[in-house]
Amino acid sequence: MKNFLYLKGRLCLNYRERRAHCKGVLLSKETSRLWILCVLCVLCSSLHPANAESESAYERIMRTGEIRCGYSSWKPLFWMDSNTGQPRGIFHDLMEEVGKRLDLKIHWSAELGWGEVAEAVNTHKVDMACAGYWLHPSRIKYLQATDPLFYSSLHVWVREEDKHKYRDMQQLNRPEYTVVEIDGGSAGQIIEKYFPNAQRISLPQLSTNGDVILNLMTKKADFFIDDVTSFYEYQQENPGKLATMFIDTPLAVFPATMLLPREQSHLKSMIDNTLSLVELDGTLDDILNKYQATDLFLCNPDLKNVRGEQ
Repeated sequence: MKNFLYLKGRLCLNYRERRAHCKGVLLSKETSRLWILCVLCVLCSSLHPANAESESAYERIMRTGEIRCGYSSWKPLFWMDSNTGQPRGIFHDLMEEVGKRLDLKIHWSAELGWGEVAEAVNTHKVDMACAGYWLHPSRIKYLQATDPLFYSSLHVWVREEDKHKYRDMQQLNRPEYTVVEIDGGSAGQIIEKYFPNAQRISLPQLSTNGDVILNLMTKKADFFIDDVTSFYEYQQENPGKLATMFIDTPLAVFPATMLLPREQSHLKSMIDNTLSLVELDGTLDDILNKYQATDLFLCNPDLKNVRGEQ
C-alpha cells in the first residue's frame, strides 16, 4: 500500500513537472515570437525614413501629383492679398500655368525669408522656391535655377527733391555722399565697383526695403542701389518721394528665376520646357500686362526680335 501511494505521488509529481515544463516551453516560444516581431517592426520603421529621404523632389512630385512651392514676398512678382489671403503676382500666375499644363497641383506651402531659401529647398521643406529670385552667389553655391524669362535692371535711387543735383554717376563716387545697403545683398558688389569712395551705411540682413527708404528720407544716406520692382508698392502709395537716376544706364542686370534642388535634372527640364512654352505662345506677355509690369523688366532679346518688338 505504501509503495502504491509512493508510486501514485511520483506519477502526479512527474505530471505536474511535465505540465510546467511544457507551459514554460510554450511561454518561451511566445516570448521569442514577440521579440522577433519587435525586431522586425524596428527594422521596418528604420527603413521607411531612409526610403523617404532618398526620394527625390521629382519622384515625390510624380507620386503625389503636386508641387510644394516656397515663396517670398516681392511685389509684383509675388505677394499675399491682404483682403483675400490668396496669393497673387507674376510668378504665382506662371506656376499655376505650369501646373495646369503638367496636370499638377501647385501648393503654396511655405513663406521663406530671403536668407533661408537654400536650406528650405535642400532639406525638402519645399520642392522648389517659386516666387522669383535673383541669382545671388550665396544661392548659386547650393541650388540650381530655372532658365530666366525676364531680368531686373539695377539703378541709382535718390530723393525726388535731389534728382537734379547729380549730373552723372561719377559724382556720387565721392566721400561727401553716403549710400545705404542691406548687408549681404547684391548691391554690395555694385557699390564696391562703381562707388568705392562713397561712405556706406550697412544695415543688418534682416532689414527691409522700408529701412533703406527710412535712411534715405531722413537724409542719413543720399542714395541706394536697387531694381525698379523692389519699390513698386512704395511708389504707388507714395508718389513723388523717390526717383531713379540714369535710367538708360543700369548698373547691373539680374535674371529673375525659380530655384530648385541640386542635381535634379528631370525636375529642372520639366519646369524649364513648360516655361519656355508659356513664353513662346504669348502667355508670359499676358501675365506681365495683367500686372502692368511690361516696362518693369527686360525680356529675352531674341524672342523680341522674332516678334518685331523694340
